[in-house]
This record gives sequence, C-alpha cells and structure tokens, in this order.
Amino acid sequence: MTTETTWSATAILEMATGYWQSCALHAAVNLDIFTVLTHECECQTTKEVALLLECDERGVASLLNALVAMKLLNKKGECFLVPKDARRFLVSSSSEYLGKIIMHYHHLVGGWAQLDQAVRTGKPINMRSHGDEQERENYQLGMFNLAMTIAPQTCRANRPSGTSSSS
Repeated sequence: MTTETTWSATAILEMATGYWQSCALHAAVNLDIFTVLTHECECQTTKEVALLLECDERGVASLLNALVAMKLLNKKGECFLVPKDARRFLVSSSSEYLGKIIMHYHHLVGGWAQLDQAVRTGKPINMRSHGDEQERENYQLGMFNLAMTIAPQTCRANRPSGTSSSS
C-alpha cells in the first residue's frame, strides 16, 4: 500500500532549488576552500581566503557565507572555520577526503541538466568534457575514497560467525 504525499509550493520550490547547495559544495571543493581554511591557522577572514585562492573577495564572501548557511563552515566574527567533523571529509590531506568523488559528481551535473533533451530524443546527450585525465582521476580516486569509507562497515557486517574483530 502506498501513502499519498501532500505537496506544498514550498516543498516543490525547495526541490527545484536543491542543486544550489550542490553547486556551492562543488565550487568550494574545486577551489579547495576547506583545505585553505585549515592550512595556516584555525580561522581566516574572507580577505585572507581570497588572497590565498587568488579570487575575488566579494565572490569568496558570498561562497563562504553560503557554506555557513549550509553548516559546512562556522563563522566567528569575521573569521571562518571548518567544523572538525567536516574536516574529515573536506580537507584534502585527510585519509577520508571525499573531494574527488564530489568533483566526479560535479562533472555529471551538465548531463543531468540536459535530461529533458535525452528524454525527448531518446539519445544520449553530448557532455562537456572537463579533460579526460581530470575526469578519470576524479572518478577513480572518488571510487577509492567511497570504498575506503564503506569497507570497514561492510567487513564488520559480513564477518563470519565465530570470528572476533581482532582476527
């Protein structure tokens, strides 16, 4: 038995704009903002981040504040910090870094944006290339990162009965 969903204009509009958060995350990972924010000190200002990234200060401010709204960054006064639990996944020096798979997903956005064309014609769409080598690296390292993230849980869940976790 299926349950009928009650829709509201707000729920539909939230769905329609859901990609905004993905785009902000993709941009932050592509610019390596999370790593830059943890590089020299715990906390940096918009101006410092813009200088380090060689980016426009106003643009950096907009992105940093969007990341705060998404709870991917914290802000104390004029200073931005990466929360400790987010560092595990968003700082490139972490063994649990998910940046490569996030960039792989970024490369897929253009194709998804043309879904209506594929449905209309029944043919694959021509996707813009970000450079075969870069796309391949993001895919391969991204899949590796995903595997490393889920492997411990998979091993625990599939441990033969009668064995201990220290075996």
